[in-house]
Amino acid sequence: MTLRRLSRRDLDEISIFLHNTVSEYILQRVPRKEIVDLDVSVRVEYDDELSVDISAEVYLDELSDADPSIVDEAVDLAYERLEDILEDYRE
Repeated sequence: MTLRRLSRRDLDEISIFLHNTVSEYILQRVPRKEIVDLDVSVRVEYDDELSVDISAEVYLDELSDADPSIVDEAVDLAYERLEDILEDYRE
């Protein structure tokens, strides 16, 4: 099945969903007091096909014992969940 023509609003909804997926994954596993800064960037474009780019960085307190690889796990999860949300946008 193919995607229907996506509006700007559709792209915004997808972007927000992916951003929240990454943020929530990290915040559920690392105490907020150990996070100095969390930067999540999601770029979603649609011309003839959907293009999605997700990146994230977490800056941890120097005393934190959290594994920084949690960022990669969160981004991987967002890409996996992308397929689920796209079901709502198929023709």
